[in-house]
Amino acid sequence: MRIGQYECFVSPSIGIAVSDGRHSATELLKRVDLALYAAKDAGRNRTVIYNEALSDAAASRRELEQALRRALDHEEFVLHYQPQVNAQGEPEVMEALLRWASPDRGLVPPGVFIPVLEESGMIIEATRWVFREACRQACRWHAMGHALRIAVNLSPLDFRQADLAGSLLAILEEEGASASMLELEVTESALLEADEHVQQTLGRLKAAGLPLLLDDFGTGYASLTYLQRFRFDGIKIDREFVSGLPDSEQSVALVRGILTMASHLGLHVVAEGVENERQAAFLRLNGCPSLQGFHYARPQPAAQCRLQQNGRPINLQLPLDG
Repeated sequence: MRIGQYECFVSPSIGIAVSDGRHSATELLKRVDLALYAAKDAGRNRTVIYNEALSDAAASRRELEQALRRALDHEEFVLHYQPQVNAQGEPEVMEALLRWASPDRGLVPPGVFIPVLEESGMIIEATRWVFREACRQACRWHAMGHALRIAVNLSPLDFRQADLAGSLLAILEEEGASASMLELEVTESALLEADEHVQQTLGRLKAAGLPLLLDDFGTGYASLTYLQRFRFDGIKIDREFVSGLPDSEQSVALVRGILTMASHLGLHVVAEGVENERQAAFLRLNGCPSLQGFHYARPQPAAQCRLQQNGRPINLQLPLDG
């Protein structure tokens, strides 16, 4: 259609519900609305006919969202930690990973509840909780003589709050933690709308002394651009590239290229998803400074972490009288 000087193209997403006369108009509207949202979720520009599975999925989604709101109120979330080790296999950074210890559902995988936290906006409150708990755990480990930094992931939605930097820096001060005890991992998707607000937020966090790492490097469209625009301290090579090492020629070439580029730019590099010694040996041989994956340790609660330093096991648990 033409509107003034503009030519507009419209593609429809259509939800269809058939009435058998047994349900009210309100119920029919609910059903057609569910079908419409299903059409949009499936990629738009298509039709979807209502079926009972759509109602079941919507009910499960609402139930899960309500359970997550209760989980935030009742502090049902826990942190698990996975080490990032140096070439000698010694831990230097522990990545904090959110888990939900539901009294009804057990330990819920993050892939089940993290998307709901993000879609509902609850991820902002969850991130603040994670950052506070990470500050407390870092202080505990430092008090025991373990100079371990804790890495915290930021969601793209975190950057939509009015003062992300102020919120995190206030938590640091309240918990008595120094910026050097933490580091922040930012995914490329958080930077897709890198307006002035995002740049100012990252600038304030960087100026406060919090190291910034670009997560899942190499999987997006503009990672190199972001390295030029933002003052990142390091990058994390996505597990997709690590999984092919050392047999895939493409993976070998890409990882070597990333390591060479990072070296010239003065960026620290962490390789994610290291699952066997062959991958680890290739990465060490090619100068990758930090490795992370199941080959070294699975994510565990702080009290169950079993690590080594100088070839000796170290105890990351607080003493009984602590």
